[in-house]
Amino acid sequence: MVIAIIAVLIALLLPAVQQAREAARRSQCKNNLKQIGLGFHNYHDTHRVFPPASIDNDPTGNSPIASTSNINSLGWGTMILPFLDQSPLYNQIGTQTSSYTRNWMDPAGTGTASTTNAISSARTVLQAFICPSDPMGGINTDKNSFGKSNYLVSAATLAPGDTQKTGLIYTNSDRRFRDVTDGTSNTLLVTEKSTVNEATTSTNCQGTPCTYSGGLWIGPRTATSVASWHTGVYGYDVENVGGGSSTYQIAASSATWGDDWIASSAHVGGMQVLMGDGSVRFLSLNISLTTYRNIVTPNGGEVVGEF
Repeated sequence: MVIAIIAVLIALLLPAVQQAREAARRSQCKNNLKQIGLGFHNYHDTHRVFPPASIDNDPTGNSPIASTSNINSLGWGTMILPFLDQSPLYNQIGTQTSSYTRNWMDPAGTGTASTTNAISSARTVLQAFICPSDPMGGINTDKNSFGKSNYLVSAATLAPGDTQKTGLIYTNSDRRFRDVTDGTSNTLLVTEKSTVNEATTSTNCQGTPCTYSGGLWIGPRTATSVASWHTGVYGYDVENVGGGSSTYQIAASSATWGDDWIASSAHVGGMQVLMGDGSVRFLSLNISLTTYRNIVTPNGGEVVGEF
């Protein structure tokens, strides 16, 4: 009888314990985003511009290219390292890439980028870029086992097929605070990107389950296959295009490569996002598509209500 009572009590307490743990993980995730926000703001204070999503020296290329054509390829996560108390790592990356002049996947300058030749720094695990609720560890095993990031900048597009990004941060962008005419509190800066695989019954991606693969903090990998949706580097390693249209919603997409490009989260009911003013908000999966579209652009002139 006593054992049965204990079993019942455990069954009652377990959900509460799990909820408390998830609340703690969600709080840490929120703190990570706040620290990243400070990193962006301090970078802007120093350089008078926000860092781009990544540096792509061959933005018109539409096929695998030599790493000598796509020099550097470092992402925003690398650029804000000095403002996240990671100056030694930032300097180490500089040394390994010959003062940031060589592709991080081809530090020897052979002309061909490869995962085996990538700099060792790229496999560093940084807790500031990891959501504790995400099921994968600090190494992104879905993306050639480099250091994982659960946070991507919001690049956005106007409509499916558009190549011009309309978000605050995108490849080779040079946005400043003065460009955010819609207000920094109404403009998305960073969103979450999980590594969660949806249940087999899900139909969120073209009638099938979405498979999310997170991102990388170091920067985008050099492309190894021809495709119309990338230009020499895999931009979805560091940015998403969510909110640009009904094709790219939170954790749902009708595009062929949608689950690679959309924002997603391991949290129940939505995701945490970093706004341009450094505040962290929780966006519901049920957010109005119009509202979502309005907050991804820094200068669209839309009137944004409560969200």
